[in-house]
Amino acid sequence: MGKRILISIISAAMLYWTTSYPFSLLAFFPLTYFVFGGWHILWRYKRTVLRDLQLLKLLMSIKKSQIICKKDELTFHKRWNRLAVTHPKKVAVVFQDQIWTYRHIVLTANRVANYISANLCLDVGDSVALIAENCPEYIVILLALSKLGCPTALINYNLKAKQLIHSINIASCKAVIVTNSFSDQVNQIEGDLVSTNIYSLNRGASNTNYKDIIQLSQYSPSTEPTGRENKITIRSTLCYIYTSGTTGLPKACIIPHIKAFVSGFVFYQSANIVSDDILYVTLPLYHSSALLISVGMLMHGGCKMYLRSKFSASHFWDDCVANGCTVIFYIGEVCRYLLSQPNKPSDLTHKVTRAIGNGLRVSLWNEFKTRFRVNRIIEFYAATEGYASTLNLISEPGYVGYLPVSMKYVPYFNVFYYSNFLARLDKESGEPVRLPNGLCIQCEPNEPGEILGIIREGPKKMIGYLSEEATKKKVIRNVFTRGDAYLRTGDVLSYNEFGFYTFLDRKGDTFRWKGENVSTNEVETIITSIIGHNDVIVYSAPIPGTEGRAGMLAIVMDDIDLESLLVNFRQALPSYSVPLFIRLISAPELTSTFKYRKVNFREEGFDINTITDPIFFLDPRCNKYVPLNGDLYDVIMREKLRL
Repeated sequence: MGKRILISIISAAMLYWTTSYPFSLLAFFPLTYFVFGGWHILWRYKRTVLRDLQLLKLLMSIKKSQIICKKDELTFHKRWNRLAVTHPKKVAVVFQDQIWTYRHIVLTANRVANYISANLCLDVGDSVALIAENCPEYIVILLALSKLGCPTALINYNLKAKQLIHSINIASCKAVIVTNSFSDQVNQIEGDLVSTNIYSLNRGASNTNYKDIIQLSQYSPSTEPTGRENKITIRSTLCYIYTSGTTGLPKACIIPHIKAFVSGFVFYQSANIVSDDILYVTLPLYHSSALLISVGMLMHGGCKMYLRSKFSASHFWDDCVANGCTVIFYIGEVCRYLLSQPNKPSDLTHKVTRAIGNGLRVSLWNEFKTRFRVNRIIEFYAATEGYASTLNLISEPGYVGYLPVSMKYVPYFNVFYYSNFLARLDKESGEPVRLPNGLCIQCEPNEPGEILGIIREGPKKMIGYLSEEATKKKVIRNVFTRGDAYLRTGDVLSYNEFGFYTFLDRKGDTFRWKGENVSTNEVETIITSIIGHNDVIVYSAPIPGTEGRAGMLAIVMDDIDLESLLVNFRQALPSYSVPLFIRLISAPELTSTFKYRKVNFREEGFDINTITDPIFFLDPRCNKYVPLNGDLYDVIMREKLRL
């Protein structure tokens, strides 16, 4: 310790007495050694300083865009109006055999807005439900309602009955606009809706009697709607985007104009979008990754979008080649579906240079990048209902973003250290651990914790859910300092010594077995690397007489070698992570975000009285997977087997 003190005194003297830049720089290194406790900090700086400067540049650009947005009150529709003036004849959206220019989109939106204003008694703040597959009119309806100050409730078109009724009524929708493809779903629940003002978009074959909103508005004025300009600000709600409902009924997340503006700008800047870029969008527009990012890029870049109604793995790269696409988007299991396709020439003859999304497994990252020759993969993490977000600008495999560790003490950069707080969790309760002073504990490197997003302007103004009660349940106070407030995401992440974030799991999906926490996402990643690109779902189930929950694996495989599989599991997984049960399924149910819907699997557990799929159990008596029959099930349930 005395040696380090002596080094620090000499360093301080050099910094104080010399005005020569080289000598001051030399003095910095031994001083760094003393202050931070070791030379490893210099290696960390070398690894991260250029990366962090890139993030600093992006942060400053975002701040500048926010100032412009607030100064000019650049709402969603104002930004599109400007594009219609500056790029009137430029193609904005290509869909099937249709071509829509920026001017055509805005003029059509004006007609729809004027028709709605004249024929429906909608005040500013009244919402309208939109149930439609991807099509140019989707953007038109959103833009038209934006001009009227009416939030658009972007409904998942896969919902039916109870979930569909709930999603429409929770937003108190005064009208519903639905494409003909899904009009039957709406027709069946019409009597349960708050409003019976239902219009169609003539897409797909149907015998619907609903009148087409686009046809009805074709004789309305194409001029900008007037009378509401002063009532719509960047803090007004543009739309509601719903959670996927994996743990219950969907919840409506509030998306204000400024969030849509900034979200689009972040990825427009990060991906270096230029006006010649062509975006390939197959993700559903009711999802934030498609709407806020891809449509947001159009709003900022004046580029072109090739829009497909639904994702198709077999047509994906052929479409990219045919349309000269340069940027693609993915979520969930999309990349694995693409890798599972047979090799063909379009895998390499496309012009795609950037892929943007979240959910790309680390085990598939390099394979995806190599096989399809995509130069940059921009993986990110973001909570639709809040501010918590991270971004991997440098395409470091397997990470969703990073902290700027080399600039931790730069005041302007400290925003990253309290915007996203990684809270240490109690292993038993799953709740954040508190210090004696009542504040939460920031996780150490490589320690898993729940990511919390700061609430800057109160839970009711800019973030959270439409339901105030649902928002209150997610708000946690006194986290970093007394009086602050954060929104809980329910997502478990960790970061390493270089500040790289890794997404681990949803908090509800992590389970405890044999005294250890098991991440279903981590186990899925490892098993996927073992068996290839088959569907793999890891979840957990309680067993009588045991603590915690046992691991279960649902897998789509016709020909399965259980003995070989167990050998590979034990080589790659800790003993407590090896699945105790294996369930063979025909096809998994997916959420709208291409993630596995695990709630039904968790509820059914290994109950052979309700499950018709074959189930195998890792019997400790013979140390191998055996069929779970009635007798064995009885032994387990009666606690006759030591586990």
